[in-house]
Amino acid sequence: MYRGRTPVRLTATPRCAYPDWRVERALQTGLFERIHVRFYDDAKCSYNSGGLSGVMEQWNKWTAKYPRSEVYLGLAAANVPGKNDNVHVKALYYDLLPNVQKAPNYGGIMLWDRDGCSGFGEQLSLPARIHFGSSLFLCAVASNHANA
Repeated sequence: MYRGRTPVRLTATPRCAYPDWRVERALQTGLFERIHVRFYDDAKCSYNSGGLSGVMEQWNKWTAKYPRSEVYLGLAAANVPGKNDNVHVKALYYDLLPNVQKAPNYGGIMLWDRDGCSGFGEQLSLPARIHFGSSLFLCAVASNHANA
Protein backbone atom coordinates (compact mmCIF):
# COMPACT_ATOMS: atom_id res chain seq x y z
CA MET A 1 0.00 0.00 0.00
CA TYR A 2 1.23 3.49 -0.85
CA ARG A 3 1.16 5.57 2.34
CA GLY A 4 1.24 9.15 1.15
CA ARG A 5 -1.20 11.72 2.45
CA THR A 6 -4.07 9.55 1.26
CA PRO A 7 -3.47 5.76 1.37
CA VAL A 8 -3.88 4.07 -2.00
CA ARG A 9 -4.24 0.33 -2.54
CA LEU A 10 -3.25 -0.89 -5.95
CA THR A 11 -4.94 -3.93 -7.43
CA ALA A 12 -4.62 -5.57 -10.82
CA THR A 13 -6.84 -8.01 -12.69
CA PRO A 14 -4.68 -9.91 -15.17
CA ARG A 15 -5.85 -12.76 -17.36
CA CYS A 16 -4.99 -16.21 -16.07
CA ALA A 17 -2.30 -17.23 -18.57
CA TYR A 18 1.00 -16.24 -16.96
CA PRO A 19 2.47 -13.79 -17.72
CA ASP A 20 -0.18 -11.33 -18.89
CA TRP A 21 1.81 -8.88 -21.02
CA ARG A 22 -0.87 -6.20 -20.51
CA VAL A 23 0.04 -5.75 -16.83
CA GLU A 24 3.38 -7.54 -16.43
CA ARG A 25 5.53 -4.41 -16.36
CA ALA A 26 3.29 -2.71 -13.77
CA LEU A 27 3.20 -5.80 -11.54
CA GLN A 28 6.99 -6.05 -11.58
CA THR A 29 7.13 -2.79 -9.58
CA GLY A 30 5.98 -4.72 -6.49
CA LEU A 31 3.46 -1.99 -5.59
CA PHE A 32 0.33 -4.10 -6.04
CA GLU A 33 -1.25 -5.25 -2.79
CA ARG A 34 -3.79 -7.50 -4.49
CA ILE A 35 -3.80 -9.40 -7.75
CA HIS A 36 -7.22 -10.67 -8.92
CA VAL A 37 -6.33 -13.29 -11.53
CA ARG A 38 -9.18 -13.90 -14.01
CA PHE A 39 -9.82 -17.64 -14.28
CA TYR A 40 -12.66 -17.19 -16.73
CA ASP A 41 -13.03 -16.30 -20.41
CA ASP A 42 -9.95 -18.37 -21.30
CA ALA A 43 -10.24 -22.03 -22.30
CA LYS A 44 -6.70 -22.87 -21.14
CA CYS A 45 -7.31 -22.07 -17.50
CA SER A 46 -11.04 -21.85 -16.96
CA TYR A 47 -12.09 -24.59 -14.53
CA ASN A 48 -14.87 -25.87 -16.80
CA SER A 49 -12.51 -26.11 -19.79
CA GLY A 50 -9.06 -26.87 -18.36
CA GLY A 51 -10.13 -28.59 -15.16
CA LEU A 52 -8.30 -28.36 -11.87
CA SER A 53 -4.92 -28.96 -13.52
CA GLY A 54 -5.46 -26.06 -15.93
CA VAL A 55 -6.27 -23.68 -13.08
CA MET A 56 -3.49 -24.91 -10.79
CA GLU A 57 -0.80 -24.71 -13.48
CA GLN A 58 -1.41 -20.96 -13.82
CA TRP A 59 -2.34 -20.32 -10.15
CA ASN A 60 0.99 -21.72 -8.97
CA LYS A 61 2.87 -19.42 -11.36
CA TRP A 62 1.02 -16.30 -10.15
CA THR A 63 1.36 -17.07 -6.44
CA ALA A 64 5.05 -17.97 -6.77
CA LYS A 65 5.94 -14.87 -8.80
CA TYR A 66 4.18 -12.38 -6.46
CA PRO A 67 4.64 -13.71 -2.89
CA ARG A 68 4.25 -10.23 -1.34
CA SER A 69 0.84 -9.69 -2.94
CA GLU A 70 -2.45 -11.30 -1.99
CA VAL A 71 -3.59 -13.32 -4.98
CA TYR A 72 -7.34 -13.74 -5.54
CA LEU A 73 -9.01 -16.46 -7.58
CA GLY A 74 -11.09 -14.55 -10.13
CA LEU A 75 -14.27 -16.37 -11.14
CA ALA A 76 -17.37 -15.52 -13.14
CA ALA A 77 -20.43 -15.16 -10.89
CA ALA A 78 -22.71 -16.01 -13.81
CA ASN A 79 -22.25 -17.39 -17.29
CA VAL A 80 -21.80 -14.86 -20.06
CA PRO A 81 -23.94 -15.79 -23.10
CA GLY A 82 -22.03 -18.34 -25.16
CA LYS A 83 -19.57 -19.17 -22.35
CA ASN A 84 -19.52 -21.83 -19.65
CA ASP A 85 -17.27 -20.16 -17.09
CA ASN A 86 -19.43 -20.30 -13.97
CA VAL A 87 -17.97 -22.85 -11.51
CA HIS A 88 -20.58 -24.88 -9.64
CA VAL A 89 -20.50 -24.18 -5.90
CA LYS A 90 -19.78 -27.83 -5.01
CA ALA A 91 -16.82 -27.99 -7.40
CA LEU A 92 -15.51 -24.72 -6.00
CA TYR A 93 -15.87 -25.78 -2.38
CA TYR A 94 -14.65 -29.39 -2.62
CA ASP A 95 -12.15 -29.30 -5.49
CA LEU A 96 -10.88 -25.85 -6.35
CA LEU A 97 -10.69 -24.03 -3.00
CA PRO A 98 -8.81 -26.73 -1.05
CA ASN A 99 -6.07 -26.53 -3.67
CA VAL A 100 -5.73 -22.78 -4.17
CA GLN A 101 -5.91 -22.10 -0.42
CA LYS A 102 -2.60 -23.92 0.03
CA ALA A 103 -0.74 -20.87 -1.32
CA PRO A 104 0.52 -18.71 1.56
CA ASN A 105 -0.53 -15.57 -0.33
CA TYR A 106 -4.04 -16.77 -1.18
CA GLY A 107 -6.22 -13.71 -0.66
CA GLY A 108 -9.73 -14.96 -1.43
CA ILE A 109 -12.15 -15.14 -4.32
CA MET A 110 -12.94 -12.31 -6.71
CA LEU A 111 -16.33 -12.69 -8.39
CA TRP A 112 -17.10 -10.89 -11.64
CA ASP A 113 -20.62 -10.33 -12.85
CA ARG A 114 -21.34 -7.96 -15.72
CA ASP A 115 -24.73 -7.14 -14.19
CA GLY A 116 -23.48 -6.52 -10.67
CA CYS A 117 -23.07 -8.92 -7.79
CA SER A 118 -25.58 -11.67 -8.54
CA GLY A 119 -25.74 -13.36 -5.17
CA PHE A 120 -23.31 -16.15 -6.11
CA GLY A 121 -21.09 -15.12 -3.19
CA GLU A 122 -23.97 -15.69 -0.79
CA GLN A 123 -24.14 -19.33 -1.96
CA LEU A 124 -20.55 -19.89 -0.83
CA SER A 125 -21.47 -19.65 2.89
CA LEU A 126 -17.91 -18.77 3.79
CA PRO A 127 -17.12 -16.71 6.89
CA ALA A 128 -15.57 -13.88 4.91
CA ARG A 129 -15.85 -10.24 3.94
CA ILE A 130 -17.35 -9.24 0.60
CA HIS A 131 -15.97 -6.20 -1.21
CA PHE A 132 -17.92 -4.50 -3.97
CA GLY A 133 -16.19 -2.56 -6.71
CA SER A 134 -18.57 0.23 -7.59
CA SER A 135 -17.80 0.82 -11.23
CA LEU A 136 -16.45 -2.54 -12.37
CA PHE A 137 -18.99 -4.66 -10.50
CA LEU A 138 -16.32 -6.77 -8.85
CA CYS A 139 -17.15 -8.71 -5.72
CA ALA A 140 -14.22 -10.06 -3.76
CA VAL A 141 -14.73 -12.65 -1.06
CA ALA A 142 -11.70 -12.30 1.18
CA SER A 143 -10.02 -15.20 2.90
CA ASN A 144 -10.33 -15.68 6.63
CA HIS A 145 -6.80 -14.44 7.25
CA ALA A 146 -7.18 -11.18 5.30
CA ASN A 147 -6.95 -7.96 7.29
CA ALA A 148 -10.23 -6.24 8.07
